[in-house]
Amino acid sequence: MSNCEKTDDYIFLFKSVKNGVQDFNPKVLIANGSDAITNSFVAVFGKNYNRIMFWAHVYRALDKNIKNYCVDITSCNEIMDDVMFLQLCQSQTVFQKASELFLTKWQDEKHFCDYFTNELLHKHPGWYEGYM
Repeated sequence: MSNCEKTDDYIFLFKSVKNGVQDFNPKVLIANGSDAITNSFVAVFGKNYNRIMFWAHVYRALDKNIKNYCVDITSCNEIMDDVMFLQLCQSQTVFQKASELFLTKWQDEKHFCDYFTNELLHKHPGWYEGYM
């Protein structure tokens, strides 16, 4: 689609699709966490949509960054196992409760919990199976 992830490139892409398909108004965006994709989608289609994150992107980002946020490096694998369990949640209610329990369990890993809360609960929450 594009060699770089610039908002203008995605606006062009989304406008081309919108202009080429009659009455096209998607309510779901499935993509990585790129702000350029999000901003351009909103510019073309509006704010009334659900954003779904690719699980593979979430997993790779966590795997890459977890050691930067964990105090106890030996906990990293167990945290990743727990996050993989969260990804399997089949409803928003279950996910919210499981996330609360996850954060309580790992409260001693404050930097990781802050990262997890900001990135995966607030900024990009649509990465578990029951999101839609």
